[in-house]
Amino acid sequence: MLKERGSETEVALATLNAELHKNMSKLAQAEAAAAGKAAAKTV
Repeated sequence: MLKERGSETEVALATLNAELHKNMSKLAQAEAAAAGKAAAKTV
């Protein structure tokens, strides 16, 4: 029972971790796009 719950927790944690990384990647992409636009304006 406890072992089962432990692996469920691991799966949930891994899922959250993957979601976090996906969102961080989206954020980084948006920041890069914004920086690119800002750089284009200064040229």
